[in-house]
Amino acid sequence: MLEDERSNITILMARFKALSALILIAVVVLVSTLFFLQVVRAELYKKLAFSNRIRKQRVIAPRGLIKDRRGDKLVVNVPVYQICILPAKIDNRSDLLSIACEWLHIEEEKLRENLAEWIDRFPDMREMPVIQAADKEQISILRENRELFPFFKLALRHRRQYPQGSIAAHLLGYVGEVTDEDLKTSANYHQGDIIGRTGVEFAAETYLKGVDGERLVEISAEGTEIGVIDIIDGVEGADGNVGSRAPVPGRDILLTIDLGLQREIERIFTWDRGSVVVMDPRNGEILAAVSRPVYDPNMFIGGVSAKEWKRLYEDQGNPLFNRTIQATYPPGSTFKVVTAYAALSNGLVGSNQYLKPCYGSYRFGNRNFGCWRPEGHGSLALQGAIEQSCDVYFYQLGEILEADEFAAAGRLFGLGGKTGVELPSEAVGI
Repeated sequence: MLEDERSNITILMARFKALSALILIAVVVLVSTLFFLQVVRAELYKKLAFSNRIRKQRVIAPRGLIKDRRGDKLVVNVPVYQICILPAKIDNRSDLLSIACEWLHIEEEKLRENLAEWIDRFPDMREMPVIQAADKEQISILRENRELFPFFKLALRHRRQYPQGSIAAHLLGYVGEVTDEDLKTSANYHQGDIIGRTGVEFAAETYLKGVDGERLVEISAEGTEIGVIDIIDGVEGADGNVGSRAPVPGRDILLTIDLGLQREIERIFTWDRGSVVVMDPRNGEILAAVSRPVYDPNMFIGGVSAKEWKRLYEDQGNPLFNRTIQATYPPGSTFKVVTAYAALSNGLVGSNQYLKPCYGSYRFGNRNFGCWRPEGHGSLALQGAIEQSCDVYFYQLGEILEADEFAAAGRLFGLGGKTGVELPSEAVGI
């Protein structure tokens, strides 16, 4: 009987030792794992926890302003609330989405189509703009029903505005949303950004566009924003820390245009088509540039409707055409100065030399070419012919000048080339 008890004790001791060994091994494994996770891999998991709790949000930099020579504002930015939809928060809330669309006056079917296309094109984008500038009613609805419609959010944005309306429209140009092609050619733009399309908005794009900032937003377990984080120490970033970074606004552009003069010329310019350019002869500065017909660049903010674009495109006056730099016209009587210079520089006439009198027309070949003054100017020297713009006098100069002499004089005056006005789509002169 004693031997049986001793045998049982031996077995129990063996089992106890085996169990103790297993417990010891488990403790060693557990401690080793904890050491590995909390010490060896601590930095990695700290970053992972940070990335799950903190979300980066881009802060769009406002574009620079455009002003006239006295600092009067021609193009500005105005704060607006943009309505965005968050695809990840829609889930099974189809009924609530329908209600929200009804309350916000959004066409639900079109929204769903646009959203499906957006997700297909930009799978990594967390939100899609729905309304570029919400009205007071829409803002109030979303603020009062934030928990009911978590898939919609309000985002403060800077919207381009042209406070002078159609004044200097062709000169200033307009902006539009970036296209897929824009995104391919530049890494500085993101979906939904705006970019200059014509005029100064296009020509000065690199100056007007600012540098976007970044803010870090703390997110709750439910996905709700808790607050903005300024600086987080101990989490390595580009500069050793991670934190919000303020955007750098674009640079303001100061033009040579005089707004008062521009406005007055546009007021008195009553023709349906044409252009006027006023320059300072001392330095070549453009003080005013008017083109007719005109358009209001504000219509392009937020995207122009297909109907409105068709109206502009089919307008026979072509209001989008900038006649001050894109059109090519015969120089008319301004070319008389070039003709006079060519004749003088080649020694064909003197400044006081008279040619045949003007009787109102000049016969060349089998055709009579009239002077603007039917009764004629009589006998004139070169200076008088320029003062009175006598066509017959310059017909005679043109007959004695060679073609290459004309061309050489024209090139000296800048004809046949661009003016260097730094605006897009300038046509080469005749």
